Amino acid sequence: MRGVRFFQFKSIHIQIAAAFSVLILCTTAILSFTAYKLSEDAVTNNSLEYTTELVKQVYTNVETYIQNIENISSLTLDNGDLKRYASMKNEHSEEDQLLETQIREYFHSIITSHHDITSIVFVSDDGGVVSDRAADLLKQENVMKEQEWYKRAVELQGQTAVSSSHVQNLYIGEYRWVVSISRQLPAHDGHGGGVLLVDLNYSVINNLCKQVQVGKHGYVFIIDPSGDLVYHPQQQIMNTQLKSERIEDILHAKDGTVVLNSGNERKIYTVSTTKFGWKIVGVIYPEDLAPNKRAMQLSTAYWGSLCLAIALILSFSSLLRCRDRSNSWNHTLSLLKKGTSTCVSTLKTRMRSENWPEALI
Repeated sequence: MRGVRFFQFKSIHIQIAAAFSVLILCTTAILSFTAYKLSEDAVTNNSLEYTTELVKQVYTNVETYIQNIENISSLTLDNGDLKRYASMKNEHSEEDQLLETQIREYFHSIITSHHDITSIVFVSDDGGVVSDRAADLLKQENVMKEQEWYKRAVELQGQTAVSSSHVQNLYIGEYRWVVSISRQLPAHDGHGGGVLLVDLNYSVINNLCKQVQVGKHGYVFIIDPSGDLVYHPQQQIMNTQLKSERIEDILHAKDGTVVLNSGNERKIYTVSTTKFGWKIVGVIYPEDLAPNKRAMQLSTAYWGSLCLAIALILSFSSLLRCRDRSNSWNHTLSLLKKGTSTCVSTLKTRMRSENWPEALI
C-alpha cells in the first residue's frame, strides 16, 4: 500500500508533471535506442557489403588468372610437335630427340614470356618426358606418374586439375612452393596420350590475396575442393596446427555469409566458389564491423540526454505557467465569493431594519 500511496500526489499539477516526465523519458529512451540500432545495422551491413566486394575482387582476379593459364595449357596441348611426340613410342631415335629439343624450346619460350610459370612438363603415356629444362635434371617418369597432379589429371579425363599449394619436386635437388595445373591429352587407339603440367609460382597467388585488407584484423584465404589450403596469410602457423579454421563447415557452406565460432573467437566468413572448385573466403571479426561502436553509443546517450533535459524543462515550464494561472483564477473566485457573501449579509440587515417579513428575508 505504501508503494501505491507514494504515487498518489495531492496536487493535480504534480500528477500531470509526473505523467509527462515518465512519457518523455520512455519516448526518449525508445527513440535513442532505435536510432542507435539503426545506425549500428547500417554500419554493419555496409561493412559486410564491402567485405563481399573484396572477396569478389579476389575471386575475379584468381579466376581470371587461372583461366589465362588454362588457355596457355590448351594452346600447348594443341601444339603439333607435342601431339607428334606423344604418338611416338619413345625409342630415343634422332627424330625423338629433335622433337624433344623443339618442344623444350617451345616450353622455354612460354616461361620466358610468363615469369609466373616455374616449369612446364609433359609426360606421355608411352614413358616419354619432356620439359623446359635439360632431361637429366628431371626425375624418372614412373615417379611423376605417382604424384597427385598426374593422378588427378587422369581422373578428370581432359578437364583441368588445379591443385592446392604444395612443394613440387620434379627436378633433382629443387623444391619449389607452387600451384600445379595439369591436364590430360586424350589418347587415340591407345597411343598419343599424356599429361601436361604447368607449375605456377606460389607468390603469384600470395600477391593476389595479401594486398586485400578486410577490416582491421580480417583476411582472405583460399581452400581447394578437398579442404587443403591454397593460400592463408598465416599458412605456416596453420600447418603447425597452432591456428585453425572451420574448414569442414566452409566446404559445405553455400556462397554467401556465415557466422561460425573458431575456438574462443567468433568470425564472419564470406564464401565465394570458383568454377574449378576453389573457395575464396573472407574473414572478418564482428568487432571490426562497427569499429566506432563506442563512439556511437556515447553520441546516442549524449543527444538522448540533451533532448530529454530540454523536453523536461519545457514541460515543467508549461506546468508552472498553468499553475500560476490556476492560482490567479482561484484568488479571483475567492474574492468574488467573499464579495457576494458581504453583499448578502448587508442586504439582510437592511431588510430587517425596514421590518420586512422574516419569511422574505
